[in-house]
Amino acid sequence: MQNAIMWLEDFHFDGLRLDAIHEIIDRGARHLLKEMSQKVDEMEEKTSRRFVLIAESDLNDTKVVNSYEKGDLDWKGSG
Repeated sequence: MQNAIMWLEDFHFDGLRLDAIHEIIDRGARHLLKEMSQKVDEMEEKTSRRFVLIAESDLNDTKVVNSYEKGDLDWKGSG
């Protein structure tokens, strides 16, 4: 997580591409991808900059792109 945020804060990248997210297994209380998305949202508010997160998944699962309010990105990973 810290490394991903570093690229946005320290190196002034405008976005990140996350490959093969369907292979990320995270059994934590809050999924890594949801946490990253929320941190990026916080950075946008703090810096008044716009960031882009692109996630590639072979599953074509809509929970990757749906809003938090729908409860998406709460899955526990594959496998």
